[in-house]
Amino acid sequence: MTEKKILLIDDNEIICELVTELLADIPVEIQTTTDAREGLRLAMSIKPDLVLLDIDLPEVNGLDLLQQIRNMQSTRHLAVVMLTANEHIASIQRASELGVLGYILKPFKQSYFLERLSTFLGLSLEFENKPTKTKDNRETGKNVNEKAHAIKTKNLLVIDDEPSFGELIGSILKDTLFEVKMTSDPHEGLRWAMTQSVDVILLDLNMPEITGAQIGKQLKKMQTTQKIPILVISGYPQSYVEKELAIIGETNFLEKPFTPQQLITALSKLIGKTVYWQI
Repeated sequence: MTEKKILLIDDNEIICELVTELLADIPVEIQTTTDAREGLRLAMSIKPDLVLLDIDLPEVNGLDLLQQIRNMQSTRHLAVVMLTANEHIASIQRASELGVLGYILKPFKQSYFLERLSTFLGLSLEFENKPTKTKDNRETGKNVNEKAHAIKTKNLLVIDDEPSFGELIGSILKDTLFEVKMTSDPHEGLRWAMTQSVDVILLDLNMPEITGAQIGKQLKKMQTTQKIPILVISGYPQSYVEKELAIIGETNFLEKPFTPQQLITALSKLIGKTVYWQI
């Protein structure tokens, strides 16, 4: 079987070393570079099956480099996965628009990284969760988290008047235990909460016609929905919306814009279970 070729573009030599070490016993050919321009040249010359790309490169932003890859005839088809510590919503959104396969956040756990890589490459990999050491003797991968949930066991209802926001939430939670349902119509949101199985509601306060506070108050009054936890979101800071939160009777709040990790942390708290994710 021909080995799959992977190109890693990351200015951190330790990450390059670590990924190379992790892939040592796997049937793949890995090439790494810390230079964005060299990365572009390699992408054109070796035609990798997968490009692992950092965003925060010193000279050329990784997303701009990805745009260059997409603009060139010889590389526009390449499969790209972002491997980065950058979790800003805007970065994730742009990466998604540029057609990335996925988004893996640093720091990552060994088993999770290899599991995602096997999915991206279409390989069936067997691996052990063992510590890996870099040359400077730093050990990584000691504690292996639970694998990301592919099976949907929780239903999340998003009520927000901006459909694009719901799509973004769906993208963030794609590989988690959440099945995301979105509506920009608060009346429809009420109907769904009453008639369907809903485990968590993500509710925007700032909607036309009927406010999120009014919707939340109705949800808490009805016997069929009063026990559903609500995560309230708003573009205003919490100090500005205390009155609305009091009306709903909720203290769970996220201010827009929030990072994916902040969303995941809040949802984990609401369901009492750690949510693992990748974009």
